[in-house]
This record gives sequence, structure tokens and C-alpha cells, in this order.
Amino acid sequence: MGSDLGERVYSRAARSLKQQREALTEQLGRFDGDPQRNSPCHSDRRALSARSKRAQARRWILNETIRQAGRITSSAADHMLGLEKCLDGKPETQFCTMTLGRGVLDAATRVCYLLDPAIMLETRLLRGAALLLDSSQEEVAAVRELPPFEAPMPNAQKTVTTIRENVRGWITLAGMDIRTGPRNKPSGIAWETVSKPVPLKMNASSESAKYFPDVPAAYRMASGVAHSTPWMLHDPDDRPSSVFMAQAAALAALDGGIKIGQTYAAYYGHDFTKEKDQGILRCKAVSLATHDYVRAGNHSLGRYISDPRLQGPPSP
Repeated sequence: MGSDLGERVYSRAARSLKQQREALTEQLGRFDGDPQRNSPCHSDRRALSARSKRAQARRWILNETIRQAGRITSSAADHMLGLEKCLDGKPETQFCTMTLGRGVLDAATRVCYLLDPAIMLETRLLRGAALLLDSSQEEVAAVRELPPFEAPMPNAQKTVTTIRENVRGWITLAGMDIRTGPRNKPSGIAWETVSKPVPLKMNASSESAKYFPDVPAAYRMASGVAHSTPWMLHDPDDRPSSVFMAQAAALAALDGGIKIGQTYAAYYGHDFTKEKDQGILRCKAVSLATHDYVRAGNHSLGRYISDPRLQGPPSP
């Protein structure tokens, strides 16, 4: 990239994302599989050490929840890589940066939701069970809509249906109550028939706001771009808006990567102070590059000057 201040925002963001993505991979390799004796992970496993079938079912749900959290983390890292390449290429992108950033934020929110070190094991099992059942149902529905000759593998419908029924079986054996809503579809999971259930689908917007208070409205704004809603789209010649979107997407993705590492560290009982400080420095580098861009007189408020939507209708 050249000396243009907008290009500097793109290149600095790409470099910070690369550093954070590589750091996240190293952190997970160090934390995962090395639970400390005072960690929530060690406590969870100790609580499920009984040999009964019910304890076995709960261990299965916990293990599968952790495995799926790892796969979700891989998705976050892959979206970070995609955003990094997007920011480092030509021509400059306008909108897809926010969509990729939303992918990281969504994945990070789910990891925090599942492995939150502050929640009790009972809540973790409910959240994990809800994720597993919801995912299995979505898979069955998707495969059902595929034409037979385009099925991803032989007997796909039978395979995914078996997965769904096995998940339901493990959940029931664990002593959980699967709640149903309209048309008898599962809507939540609880420990008892009279207790409040955990919803089958995580509310990504509200949970994102809870786990990422430092990036307010990030999920909602990124969703606006991902769904191509006009309020988050700007004209092609409004370059400052593209630069600011790139910065916002990078910061959301960086924060997501930091929070995933922090959540794994806390769940497995490791200190994350140094790693968090390094991540914050990467965020600051992107913010400083953007600050220089703004000080040079770049802003996007001019996009509204001739916007037809600012013209009121004629009087009756």
C-alpha cells in the first residue's frame, strides 16, 4: 500500500488482524487440554465423574459442547483471515469488511456464551444442549431441501436424522426437558418441567451486547451490511465510509479474537493479562491510523447532503 492515509488504515488493520489471528492460534494450543486444578473446566469434569448413565450423558454433552466451541473458534479465525486478505487487496472493498467482521463477532459471542467461566455447569450444559439440538434440526431441514442427485453424501437424510435423534436421546438421558412451541417444534431446554428454559436459539444481538460492551451496536450495524439493508449502505464514491467500515470491522474482529482467547484462558484457568494487553495495542494501532485519516479532513457526513430521503413530501 502507498502513503495514502486511507490505505494506511487498511494496511494497519490487516497487519493487526494477522497478528491477532496467529496469537489466537497459539493461545488455544497452550490453554486447550491443559486445565488447571482451580479452573471451571476441572470443576465441570470433577462434577461429572460419576459412572451412572445420567452422568455419562452429561459428560457427552459437555465434551461435545467444548468440541463445537473449538469448531466455532476455527470459523472465527477463518473469517479473520478472510478479512485480513480483503483489507490487504485491491481494489478497496466497500461493504464486505463488515460482513466478515460480523462473522468473527458472531462466532466469538457463541464461544463466550458456551464457555463463559462465570456460569454454573448446569447452565453450560443447557446452553450446549440447546446449541446441539438446534444445529441438528437445522441440518435436517437443509438436507431435506436438497435434490436427491445433489445430496452431499449417500444417505445424507438418514445420517443427519440419526444425528438429531441421538442428540435428543443424550439430552433426555441427561435429565433435561425439551420444551416445544408452535407445531410441536423444540423451543428450549430446561432441567425440570416447571423451570425456566434456555432458548434453543441464542439471541446473538443481545448476547453480543453483553459480551462486547466496548463495541456498542457493532453486531446490529454489521448485520445491516450483511443483509444489505439501505441504512448501512453508502454510495460508491463515498470512500471515507468504506475506510470507516474497514476500521470498524477490524476492531470488532480484533475484539472478538481477544475475547475468545480470554474466555478459553479463564475456562482452563490461565492468566491472560499479557495477551490481552498485546491485543489492545493492536486495536490502538488501527484506531491511531484512523485518527490520522480523520484529522486530514476525511469524513462521510457529506453523503447525506443530497440524499433524497432528506426531502420531505409536499404538504397535503
